[in-house]
Amino acid sequence: MEWIWLFVSFLACKRPIYPLILLELTRFVAAMSVPPFDSPDRYRPHVGEVFVVHHDGGTSEITLTEVKLQIDDEIQLCFSLFFSRTGVVLPQENYRLSHPALGEFEMFLVPVQKKHNSPVIYQGGFNLLKDESP
Repeated sequence: MEWIWLFVSFLACKRPIYPLILLELTRFVAAMSVPPFDSPDRYRPHVGEVFVVHHDGGTSEITLTEVKLQIDDEIQLCFSLFFSRTGVVLPQENYRLSHPALGEFEMFLVPVQKKHNSPVIYQGGFNLLKDESP
């Protein structure tokens, strides 16, 4: 990352380059992709559709099978996306997902179910604490 090299150069030459470091950190954070949150309603129309999951071995297709609302009250909104995929089980970690309508975003996926000769089920969760201020 460029900002690491800026920080190292700052330490080496002891010149104040904090604004440059801050600028690079801001660019880095802005470039990180975040899943489109909104609500479960954003994902429901895409149940049955294929997403592309990017992993160390390349890319694979993963199908959105269910959108499940767990909590929606005045304090929080909590829901999960369930995907299915055949083949080798991917370990739980952050993956970059791509979808034609939703774009690219990062999501932490966990394999939650595997039955003999059936696809592996993965879960990605969302938990939004709602603003309690008046």
